[in-house]
Amino acid sequence: MLKPNIYSLLFTILCVGAIELVQSLMPTQNLLIPKFWVIFGFISAITLLAINICLLVTKNKNPHSTFIILAVNVIKLLFCMTLAILYLQIYTVKPVLFITNFFLVYLLFTSFEIYTLLVNLRHLNKKIKTSN
Repeated sequence: MLKPNIYSLLFTILCVGAIELVQSLMPTQNLLIPKFWVIFGFISAITLLAINICLLVTKNKNPHSTFIILAVNVIKLLFCMTLAILYLQIYTVKPVLFITNFFLVYLLFTSFEIYTLLVNLRHLNKKIKTSN
């Protein structure tokens, strides 16, 4: 369970570094929306929580693990969309800038979550096949 958390931390640091690098390469352009790092932190935290819940469910071999994983991802999506709605109610931003910032972060962390779950489920699948 510690390994996915370390990978998540490394992925988050890598994303922060990439964003800061792009921002430093184009200092005259405003590429980030106000309070971008709050959105980034929220999405990274909720993704880490979703990964841990999904891995905990699959380790316990719950018969309803597929439905629980799906429910966790739907709840994550609902939380992120609620954040987007609240953000747009509070701040006035350029629509294209908000869409690129928010959905780039959301899609990056969702793809990382799916990759992490697939890697861990593949290991569980190999263990099940070798035990039979």
